[in-house]
Amino acid sequence: MGHYRKSKMDPKTGARVSYTVVKYGPEGRLLHRGWIRRGGKEWRVSGKTKEECEAKVREVLTELEAEGVSASGLSIEEKRDAVKARKLLGERETLEGAAKELEVVRETLGSGRRLLAALEELGEVRKMLGERATLREVVKFWMARNPDGSAVKLGEARNAFLAEAERVGVHSYTSRLGMRLEAFASWLGGGEAKEGDKRAVVSIEAREMEEFLDYHAQQCKKGLVGGGGNREKRRGTPIPFTDATRNKWVVTFKHFFSWATRKYDLAVDPAAKLEKRKLNKSAKDNDFLFADDAERLLRAAERVAPEFVPTVAIAFFAGLRPVELTGKYEGEGVAIPGLDWSRVDRDGYIVVEAKTVKTRQRRTVPVEANLKAWIDAYAPEVREGPVVRNPTAWRKARAAIVREAGLEWGQDVARHTYATMYFGKYADRARLEANMGHVQGSGVLEANYKSLVTEEEAARYWGIMPTTEVEK
Repeated sequence: MGHYRKSKMDPKTGARVSYTVVKYGPEGRLLHRGWIRRGGKEWRVSGKTKEECEAKVREVLTELEAEGVSASGLSIEEKRDAVKARKLLGERETLEGAAKELEVVRETLGSGRRLLAALEELGEVRKMLGERATLREVVKFWMARNPDGSAVKLGEARNAFLAEAERVGVHSYTSRLGMRLEAFASWLGGGEAKEGDKRAVVSIEAREMEEFLDYHAQQCKKGLVGGGGNREKRRGTPIPFTDATRNKWVVTFKHFFSWATRKYDLAVDPAAKLEKRKLNKSAKDNDFLFADDAERLLRAAERVAPEFVPTVAIAFFAGLRPVELTGKYEGEGVAIPGLDWSRVDRDGYIVVEAKTVKTRQRRTVPVEANLKAWIDAYAPEVREGPVVRNPTAWRKARAAIVREAGLEWGQDVARHTYATMYFGKYADRARLEANMGHVQGSGVLEANYKSLVTEEEAARYWGIMPTTEVEK
């Protein structure tokens, strides 16, 4: 009988189809047969009628079409472009390998690209990358910084971070973190913190933090903001933004973004590459006073604010943080209680309670001989209640003492002076770390206070005594 239809290429599957009619049996019945050939494989179907045979052929073609698309993820049209696309590949590259690599692009950018156009783009990308990264790494990098709407926003992450910091820290430290992060959000939002808070955390780059710190330094220089991020009451007064202050901002960014990376399982920590600036380890940079200047402040306190002499003496000779000594007040209430006289044993130790400490760890500080002398001279009777009863009066007294002495007295000068002089006298790192409430073995003390003063200078410091004789 022969063929009743010439073989023809099926456009969807690339298979060649042909039909044949044959006679069989003693009665000479007709049998319609169909052949489907592709890639060295052959499928054969048959039917009693022409329509039945063609229907079976269509079923096979449908299966082949589904199998081909699902196996490669490419449309028939894209497969046709493979011949042209092959010329764009290197000698060692295969079409199959390129197609697999293109799957990464398709997952990210969506489907519907012609293979030829996609491979041209792939070639351009490879030239740009060289040997530095694979396409998959580049796509992951892009996806990490171009999140969808479900990505956590800066404002949401900041609130969660501060809430957690509040549980493990004290309010003064947490509020400082909040001010800094809010100032950064305001800068990101062009002056509107609410707009900056809408930024996805994963989209923020280290470059932006560096640019913000440069901008903030200029604002401080113009007196528009304070070093900590808060707007000053006296506008126009220049506020120094030293390298040491900048480093504190860097630490804040590192703490926050490191926490956010762990909390939200981010691919990249944007603050990881931020670096603190190296500081010159001089007396001025470490912000402590030598014995003569420390004595000038104490003598000034004796003259203009005798009721606060014990407070000044405890600050310089016990090394308490300012908030640990004076507490922190907000509105009508006490946010953080200061040192209470019941925790001062003039013959033994000062107990610093955990609720006043930044690290939330209780510690004791030994009362040195000269500190006992100052307390006995100006607080001879046993006292009760806070060492600083009136924070407003203390601030005024402190300002008067500074004016009288003609010296600068920064926030942590007394604490740094204590650490420097204690190391100079005892050279006992572990003991000083315990007194200061630092992490054991952190190396902070040796890096900042070791070998800055001689033993003679330290001896002079610890020999500073009150001019008022102790009542017998």
